[in-house]
This record gives sequence, structure tokens and C-alpha cells, in this order.
Amino acid sequence: MGRAAAAALYNLTSAAAATARQSTAVAATLTGDLDFFGLPSLLQSLADQQATGIVTLTGRHSGQTAGKLLFVNRKFADAQAAHLRGVEAVYQLLERPVTGVFAFVPNPAAKAKGAVHDVMGLLFEGIRRHDEYRQLVLFVPDD
Repeated sequence: MGRAAAAALYNLTSAAAATARQSTAVAATLTGDLDFFGLPSLLQSLADQQATGIVTLTGRHSGQTAGKLLFVNRKFADAQAAHLRGVEAVYQLLERPVTGVFAFVPNPAAKAKGAVHDVMGLLFEGIRRHDEYRQLVLFVPDD
């Protein structure tokens, strides 16, 4: 009786896990490797496609979420990276690029709660900050 119950629970658990994997795979319409695409190219592509939804960046080594970015009608609406929010979170992600993967989940019902920003303006500023950061790291060590 115990073996039959254990087998039934195992089948139930594995079926639920398979359903969860399928729903996650269906929800994400665009996924990829950040080393291949690069965050600036990804952001520009989403803006060009007039995307509305959330991009989740996941670190390769940690497996944890490194950041989330919200797009509404091709504009940047919000982001979060560690304790930073908004444009400062985007600049942080561009200054110190994440090694890992991304997943874009469309959400046509998403609304911007505050000001929206043009993606190209954010990219230019973020890349400028990245260049300055790399120059400073040569002179000032992290510790």
C-alpha cells in the first residue's frame, strides 16, 4: 500500500513539474544568451519591435535573477537590479554586464506607473558610463 501511494505521489509531482515547465516555456517568447546577444542589442531589438512586457536577466553562475526590465510600447518603463530601481538599475546592468541568460515575457496589459524613457537615450548614457567605469577600474582596484 505504501509503495502504491509513493508511486502515485511521484507521478503526480512529476506531472505537475512538467506542466510548470511547459507553462514557463510558453510564457517566454524570446530567450537567449546574454554573451551572444548583449544587453544593448536586446534592449534595442525590443524597442524596435514595440514590445510590451518584462525581460528577466538570470546570472549563469548564481542562477538567480540579476535584474528585470519593463517595456511598455517600445519605451523603457521600469527596472530593478539588486536594490536599485528605474534608470539607475539599467545603468548598473549596462556598466557591469550580466553573464547569463534572458527571457522576455510579453504582457500587453502592462502599464507604466511613472515616466517612460526612450531606449536609445538610456543606451547611450549606459554605454558612456560603462566606458568610464572600465577606465576607472584600471586605476582604482575594486578593494
